[in-house]
Amino acid sequence: MSKTIESLHIVSDSTFAWDYIDGGFADGIGINGNPCSLGLIYELQKDDNLTSITLGLAELPEEMPEPNTFGLAVYRVNDHLELGDMIFEIEQLRTRGNNEKGITFNVPNIKLSKGKYFFEVRQLDDYNIGLAFDENPDGFFYDNTDNILSKIQGFGHIHIRPNFGTPSVGIVSNSLPASQLVLYPNPSNGLLNVRLEEMNIERVLVYNAFGAIIYTSPSINASSCKINTAGFSSGFYLISVQTETGTINSRFVVK
Repeated sequence: MSKTIESLHIVSDSTFAWDYIDGGFADGIGINGNPCSLGLIYELQKDDNLTSITLGLAELPEEMPEPNTFGLAVYRVNDHLELGDMIFEIEQLRTRGNNEKGITFNVPNIKLSKGKYFFEVRQLDDYNIGLAFDENPDGFFYDNTDNILSKIQGFGHIHIRPNFGTPSVGIVSNSLPASQLVLYPNPSNGLLNVRLEEMNIERVLVYNAFGAIIYTSPSINASSCKINTAGFSSGFYLISVQTETGTINSRFVVK
């Protein structure tokens, strides 16, 4: 028996997506003792560039270690709740929550075509992720178990808001100027040197032209590092350098 999709229609005006959150947030939701994947389906009315995702996160309980990590992922989805291609996935550091304004996390600047997409938050460990919800009696969200979406009611809308285009009023951006990042040699045909002028690198992610992560560094905590690009195919790549104060995105070429 096929299932009919319910999506949160977005306003794709290169500013932000409407998240349907009604009033303040009640609490945070997740599953203690098991990883889980929770999300919302948004429908783009036109092609647009996904630049970041804003999450409402409840305060971490005292027993939860900090920092820990959670995952973000985006899938195409059809009208029968069947997941299609994964657009990208990324891990982020979980910080103390702000469940009123939300916390904005940068993602690869990816052009999404008109259509429906499942935006997912992954709890990667045994601690409740604390994804904020609004207790709207008409609210709902989806649980992703083995790529099968199940509608969950009785809590409200969880706070996952995709942001599109250039960050504007109402959108918090933690991007830093790309001028602070030095990449050489560029084009690269072996080792790519990555250096910051005034701060330390915490982690580096590399994405291919389709937005898929092909390299994730270990924790670095130094002003420079090297990436072996010898196994990369020729072409353009996006590099995302995470620091204590924000993220720097740039591009490089592999010969």
